[in-house]
Amino acid sequence: DVHDVIFENLTFRRATWAIAVNGGKNITVRRCWFDDVDHAFTAIRDASRVLVENCEFQGRSKWEDAGKGDSRTAISICGTGNVIRNNRVVEFASGINVGSGAAAYAIDIYHNDIEATNGNAIDLSGSTHNVRCFENRITNTGFGIYLESKAGGPIYVIRNALYNIAYEPLRMRRTTSGAIIVNNTFVKAGTPWNILARQGVFNSFSRNNLFVSDSEEESAYALEGSGVMTNCDFDYDGYAGSWNLFMKWN
Repeated sequence: DVHDVIFENLTFRRATWAIAVNGGKNITVRRCWFDDVDHAFTAIRDASRVLVENCEFQGRSKWEDAGKGDSRTAISICGTGNVIRNNRVVEFASGINVGSGAAAYAIDIYHNDIEATNGNAIDLSGSTHNVRCFENRITNTGFGIYLESKAGGPIYVIRNALYNIAYEPLRMRRTTSGAIIVNNTFVKAGTPWNILARQGVFNSFSRNNLFVSDSEEESAYALEGSGVMTNCDFDYDGYAGSWNLFMKWN
């Protein structure tokens, strides 16, 4: 519950938890370097008006361990009115995580450069509504952007570029609702867009995205969707690669 604190031009090195301001308000972290840490910045519970910008985050996870369940996270945030922008994140399991434990809304995540994450590059699974993820660059990741809403969204995913995704470009494993996916580029091996929606996808909208397979081998589908899709509108997206059948739906 700390409030009105600025961390600026500081180095945090060799820590399990570098900064934790859970429930904090009016917190700024600017031009700091986090080196060799497990969890760099954490502001969960009812954190509000938190700004993290122009920071460097170097973790301990390895891209080669994609999908092995590592929990290290560069930035964990929830609450309201928070901004994560212009940061560089390398070698964590999860780059930026909108966590659970409190309502998470009116959060902006943009202009971040995220590389070598073995889990989700950006995890929005704790979102409630009006969480905006735009113009981020992601390279070498286990999963791209995890889309889930605790209160139906909307969640905005706009103009992001993701290259070399091991598994799903947009992770919709549990109940995804209110996702608005526009003008993104996803490049991965195998099926360009695979949706493993165990509990279904609801009220989601996709337009003008590029899903590109960089594999020389033919995949089964360009778009493979499992789970029930309800009130979903996917159109005007582009697919590139080689596949046997274009779509498997539900």
